[in-house]
Amino acid sequence: MSRLRLSPYYTVAHVFSNSVAQWDLVCDRAYLKDLTQTILIVGVMFGAMICTTLSDKFGRKPVFLFSQWAMVVVGVANAFAPNYYVFAVFRFFTGVFQQVPASACSLFLVRIVLESVGSLTMASFNQSINQSINQSVKKVKIKATQVREHNKGT
Repeated sequence: MSRLRLSPYYTVAHVFSNSVAQWDLVCDRAYLKDLTQTILIVGVMFGAMICTTLSDKFGRKPVFLFSQWAMVVVGVANAFAPNYYVFAVFRFFTGVFQQVPASACSLFLVRIVLESVGSLTMASFNQSINQSINQSVKKVKIKATQVREHNKGT
């Protein structure tokens, strides 16, 4: 059985390949795993700001198709990232291009629903949903107050 020495602090009995072992994301560098998800979400935020403007300027379809091809390229490049920092940069661009289909699909869905049921029906549906959510929140607040008062008494 071969031993792989990744760090002066530990060794791995089996040779395996994952990003944690390859880039030594343990102990002092363990925070980098969570940072990767944060970088992805920041990319989604930038994608929401940038791609909506591009969609307004060039149209939704060209931006949507470009983002799909860019996701393929970035995804493949991400798989072959040589180190953590390149991986993090590609995760950022994954987030940027990931936002385009999400916003475009939601706009397509709203457009289809509005065309099929009409805007008045959609408005009344939204109003009934909002009222039911408000009623549910009020019931939860009442129940939470009852539980808190019951716990004070015991």
